[in-house]
Amino acid sequence: RSARSARSAVSSASRRSGMTQAEFDEMRSMALEHSKRALREALLRLQEAWGQEISGLPPAEATRLRQRLRRAKSLKQALKAARGSSQSSSGMQLALLWERCRVRGKIALAVTLDDPAALRTSLALAEQLGLSVGLERDLCDELVDQEQRRLEPVSRTISERSQASGGEEGAATEGGATAGRRAEGEAAAPR
Repeated sequence: RSARSARSAVSSASRRSGMTQAEFDEMRSMALEHSKRALREALLRLQEAWGQEISGLPPAEATRLRQRLRRAKSLKQALKAARGSSQSSSGMQLALLWERCRVRGKIALAVTLDDPAALRTSLALAEQLGLSVGLERDLCDELVDQEQRRLEPVSRTISERSQASGGEEGAATEGGATAGRRAEGEAAAPR
């Protein structure tokens, strides 16, 4: 086997999980499909509930509710936005469905972008809402592992360089200080 194929095999396997790049790609594809499907289902539920619940509201109030929900960036803000509607119980249900759609959208985007930090944040929100995100959680763990592996050689190289340069700088400083002391001693000593 060539050196290149050996390096390729080593780099494509995860040390912690034993997952190859092909397996990771399949997991990512499955997680993306799952998150998109869950987003479509959440949107469908929201649309159905919106059509039923909003029909009882005056058009101006429905518009204000939609605008307040669009500005909401958390479940707490969405629930607060819904409290202002005349049908608060249906508004609360809409707020919860709205937040589930928002979080599902964030998860789908993070999976698409392979962004472990955004995915981790979105998964925390999803768990608070009681959403099923097991596959996305596994993908997030693998993304974090891959990121650590990518950074590991860089951090090792930086620490090796700092150790090597630290030793040389220390010797140069000592030598410079010793030479300086000798020069001071010679200048101070009577001739």
